[in-house]
Order: sequence, then structure tokens, then C-alpha cells
Amino acid sequence: MVNPVVINVYLLVVFLLATLPFLNQRLFGVLPVAAFSKWKPFYVRMAEWLVLFFVALGIGLFLEDSMGGLHPNNWEFYVIFFFVFVVFAVPGYIWQYQLKKLFLGK
Repeated sequence: MVNPVVINVYLLVVFLLATLPFLNQRLFGVLPVAAFSKWKPFYVRMAEWLVLFFVALGIGLFLEDSMGGLHPNNWEFYVIFFFVFVVFAVPGYIWQYQLKKLFLGK
């Protein structure tokens, strides 16, 4: 049986990875983006988000392998995981492009 704490921590990590590109102006939360401008362009956020998607997928596959082997997945699994990642990114997107202007006046 899989420990539910591991699943909950993994879902929290996936949520944080999905919202990270929208919560700061640094690349992957570490590197400054001074080469572009004061703000990260949208295409940089999307590229960062896509890289973090594959990182989250890799973490999930590693956890699955360490708990008893990889189960063969069809394309439906990956599409569902992609859209779960999209849904997890929505709060960060709303903060960056709608609520930030409302609350901070930027």
C-alpha cells in the first residue's frame, strides 16, 4: 500500500512547481531575468512552466519506481497529468495577470 503522506507531499510539490513561474520574476525562482527587462515575458514563463512540468513528471515516475516498479501508462495518463498541471497553475496565473494589478497597483 502506498503511504498517503507521500502522495499528498507529491501533489503539494506539483502545485508549487506549476505556480512557480507566475509567482516571481526570476527564472526557476533563482536566476534573475535582467537580460530581458524588469518583467519576465510570457513566453519565458511558458517555457519555464513546460520544463517544470517535465521535472514534476520525472519526480512522479521516480516515486512510482521506488515504490514497486513502473506501471506501463498509455497516452491518456500523460494527458490527464498535463491538465492537472494546467489546473494547478491557474492560481499563479490569476495572481500574476489579474489580482496583482488589483491589489498592488502594478
